[in-house]
Amino acid sequence: MTHHEFREAVTQLGYEKGAQPLQVPELTSVESLGDLYKYSDATKSKFNELKVIQPYQHHEMFSEPISMTTTNTEQISKQVLSKLQGPSKDNRVCLVGAKGIGKSTLLMQAMALANSSDATQAPVFLHIPNANAIVDGSSDYILNQKTGKYQQPMFTKRWIWKLKNANADVFKQLKLSRDFTYEKDRKEVTLVKGENTVYDLLNDCHDFGKYGPTNAFQFFVEELQHQSQNVPVLVTIDRANGLFDFPITEYRHADFSSVHVSQLEIGDWLLKVVSGEFNFTKGGVILAQSSDFSAHRKSMKVGLGLEVHSPYEKAWLFDIDIANAMLANGGVKPIEVAPFTKDETSKLLEFYQQAGVLQATQGETEFTKIANNQYTLSGGNPWFLVQAAAFAY
Repeated sequence: MTHHEFREAVTQLGYEKGAQPLQVPELTSVESLGDLYKYSDATKSKFNELKVIQPYQHHEMFSEPISMTTTNTEQISKQVLSKLQGPSKDNRVCLVGAKGIGKSTLLMQAMALANSSDATQAPVFLHIPNANAIVDGSSDYILNQKTGKYQQPMFTKRWIWKLKNANADVFKQLKLSRDFTYEKDRKEVTLVKGENTVYDLLNDCHDFGKYGPTNAFQFFVEELQHQSQNVPVLVTIDRANGLFDFPITEYRHADFSSVHVSQLEIGDWLLKVVSGEFNFTKGGVILAQSSDFSAHRKSMKVGLGLEVHSPYEKAWLFDIDIANAMLANGGVKPIEVAPFTKDETSKLLEFYQQAGVLQATQGETEFTKIANNQYTLSGGNPWFLVQAAAFAY
């Protein structure tokens, strides 16, 4: 028994612990397409720290998350991962597509490949699992009079903690390029350049969650920008339209007027990263849209060049500053996530059957018929495919 409704129960109650162990290889390259892979322990550890795996993706069907490599995987590898040794302003993409098509899964695959043993150099991961959390009013906030930006202490503190744990192996190798002084227990503490590391900064300095003006976050991102001469930085933002299509935030000024996303410290920095104004010498930016909201909003669609700007568009549906930021410095390139082919659909259903997720069918002919039916019903969309297969079996 549980107090959860079914949709929440399957993600909360650990059903995957009773699933059969998977006999599939780890994802390290895209040499073979149309195959099922699991993620390495090192990658899963980073995923858990950064909350990369989104709920309701049906990963509870297996003992551990799996995914299939497709032409989408090959495309993002060529367009983004192969360019991580170049500037991030020239390496910005956004994953778009229908609901359930696999945008978040493709983002996971990109991060796994970047972190694999086959990668040229593992990057620093700056991942935001739900961009809407920046603007939805769920965090405390305080105005920094020096910068004119609102800081969000609790959101920043929690995010920095995740980044520290996920990137500990890299951060411990990066010596600070400047001294940094902060207050701890009413005493001044100085982290010394060339001696202390970025990990020391994130682990020892509590200014990120301080309810008062601080320059800790600005120092951190500027330090990463400097370090990106040697180590690439990969910025990944899932559910990105939850931020960029909702630039008028739930926060308020003292006069109760709305706070724009560019007036938030983290929001303003992300806009600069997406526009290419804030550039990492080595790195890239991957955005992923969500189909859960903002279907009628235009900022990202115009910014990606998918729609033409109408001067008569309602202000709450379109923000020209957001669109211009995405179009700046060559623009963010959209990547349309393609559905599975018939062969990929059949291969996935066959794997489901072998893993014990689906009941055994009466012979190969019957299975082929069901696979063809499921492809017709789902159109190769993974989300609809799972639903169609569940009804069929």
